[in-house]
Amino acid sequence: MFPSIHPAAALGCALALASAPFAADAAVIERQEVRMSADVCQPALPAFDGNIRKRPLAMQNEGTSNAFVTCAFGGAFNGVPSQKTLTVGFTNITDTEITVNCTLVDAQAGVINPEFFPKSIDVPPQGAPVTLLQWSAVADNGGVLFTYPAVSCVIPVGAGVVNTLHTFDEEIGD
Repeated sequence: MFPSIHPAAALGCALALASAPFAADAAVIERQEVRMSADVCQPALPAFDGNIRKRPLAMQNEGTSNAFVTCAFGGAFNGVPSQKTLTVGFTNITDTEITVNCTLVDAQAGVINPEFFPKSIDVPPQGAPVTLLQWSAVADNGGVLFTYPAVSCVIPVGAGVVNTLHTFDEEIGD
């Protein structure tokens, strides 16, 4: 037979164990996440809603003029820089190459003093695989990981945003 323990004593022991300092090093792993544009992107203004068709496989500009689209990548709690690479995939439903211009904006910790990283990419005519535009902490930000990144792109008629991908560090304990 086991001795009975008073509930208050059990709670006290549990709290003491939960608050005890543990001298363990945190383990960090690298993860990748792909998100479809219908999930993480949106037209930048209501005026662009008429041009952008929100399809399951792309946010496609089927209008008659350029439209701005904004896509978010997320970040780690408490403004911890964790984003290594940020990628946006594009498609083209026309018969000619299209240039897409984007600016990555990293809000950084506290969402102040943002940094801007403009880039362009030529998207081949229809039938080509998804064209990927990538920003890297190593190549584009002096090795400093991005904190709260989002991207704004001018989507020409016929171009579309297919997906986003980001590579990031995640703390998983010891």
